[in-house]
Amino acid sequence: MKKKFMTAILALLVMGSGVTFAQEKSWYFGPKVGANITTISNVDAQSWRGGVNVGMFAMHRYNDFLGFQADVMFSMMGADFQDGANLRLNYISVPMLAKLYLYKSLNLELGPQIGFKVFDQFNLGDNTSITDHDMYNTMDVSFVAGLGYEFSLIGLNFMTEARYVTGLTNPIKSEFNEGKNNKNQMIQLSLGWIF
Repeated sequence: MKKKFMTAILALLVMGSGVTFAQEKSWYFGPKVGANITTISNVDAQSWRGGVNVGMFAMHRYNDFLGFQADVMFSMMGADFQDGANLRLNYISVPMLAKLYLYKSLNLELGPQIGFKVFDQFNLGDNTSITDHDMYNTMDVSFVAGLGYEFSLIGLNFMTEARYVTGLTNPIKSEFNEGKNNKNQMIQLSLGWIF
């Protein structure tokens, strides 16, 4: 399944590159920052956890209806537990999204996201923590759906986004998750400055 998914992502990137060269429109770049609210499904007594996201984006608008955006972002994820424990999973996330413009600058964002785990820490309720444990997978594949809006304010161009990200792969290795189908889940809000 991973092989088929990676082939589909590669095909999407190649097709996007071909359209880019065929269309002579501008690329837009910029920084973005925002907040994450995350959890992991099928984990006992879990709740949502807050975090931040920060990174850069590249965006291309092919015509009035279609665009493409790729981000490279540091994203804090994980889950809180009712007993006071919490799990922190930090990723470098790379979403690759088609942008379908619904009305002027309002757009629907859809596409895959690949996350590379850069940090993990399980904090127990008694101030004990376990860091860099081998029970977590190093790569996370997700699907992203969201809404974006581009606007100008005081002579500067910005974009704001609200996304829902649901995992397609398990962040916890199968030998540690008791056969459960765990998935990262995230609500992500961000603001970007368009250059």
